[in-house]
Amino acid sequence: MKQLHHTILAFLAATLLTACERELPYNVGNQETQLVMNALLDVNKEENLVHLCLSEPHSTRPVTQATVTLYINDRQAETAEETKYDDRTKTFLLRSRLHPGDRLRLEAVAEEGRYHATGEVTVPQSPEVIQVDTFPARIKQYGSYSPARRFRITVHDPAGADNYYRLAIAYTNRFDGTNWAGRDTTIYVHREAEIINREDVVLTDGRPGSTDPDDADENDVMGNYIENLYNVFNDNRFSGTSYDLRVYTDLMEYWYPSDFLGPYTNNTTITVRLYSLTETGYRYLRTLNTLESDNYDTTLMEPAIIPGNVQGGLGIVDACIATEAHISLPEQVLTNEVYEGFTR
Repeated sequence: MKQLHHTILAFLAATLLTACERELPYNVGNQETQLVMNALLDVNKEENLVHLCLSEPHSTRPVTQATVTLYINDRQAETAEETKYDDRTKTFLLRSRLHPGDRLRLEAVAEEGRYHATGEVTVPQSPEVIQVDTFPARIKQYGSYSPARRFRITVHDPAGADNYYRLAIAYTNRFDGTNWAGRDTTIYVHREAEIINREDVVLTDGRPGSTDPDDADENDVMGNYIENLYNVFNDNRFSGTSYDLRVYTDLMEYWYPSDFLGPYTNNTTITVRLYSLTETGYRYLRTLNTLESDNYDTTLMEPAIIPGNVQGGLGIVDACIATEAHISLPEQVLTNEVYEGFTR
């Protein structure tokens, strides 16, 4: 079906381009270099990062010298500490504690004052406490049925405002056993889960379908369905009330390390996070859904415009806050051979 999509798109593109040709001048040499500042400030974290670089016509490059200052409610709170992150940006570390309702302003000055950029955001209010139910299930994936874990997550939306959210699920496994050298060993594994959300009305913008991406492909002849990779949503469909999100993940509690000789125990904690986002952060993640989608076609679809709120430069400065629910699964005794009737 994918091949058919590509054939149809190629035919339409060729037809449209043949029917109407117009040459648009584009002079990349006239673009001015600008300071790019990106920061997603998470209230739940003790440390947050700010990334700086300079824009080029077709790429970016790191700044050589810069300072970053954080203001909270119009008072200088901190001068960020430079830290090592990667070779593409100059990165700064913030340690100030943030709270719902704080008005934040980040100011960056680079290359001895040649570039000056500012980004402002107000920290959103914390989401209300969520309730989570979960149980093992079997779902269809790529033409066959496989074990999974189903979640029902009850979201309570406050009335009187437009609210924006993001859902995330993480697994932390603790494995205890005897390794191949005969020593008692404990291994911790933390992983963010890929959420399977295709059956949920809200997470699919009113287009629910099968858990199998191949089925979704069959139902979308033009192949332009954009999957909600970042699991963002707003309260348009349940404003001021409650709603039950229904999603799945793989059975990640059964992942096993190869270090153990013989049986070992596994204790799993699942953390479900509901983030409250600003409208800018919501739009930004929605745009990333499009840009990272295999179905995004720049020929026939509208261009994806990345939102930004940085004055004097490019980029986005945003803030989020989360509420969490923790689920501790019963301890299991496992081997490296079989789990739940399925051979590894």
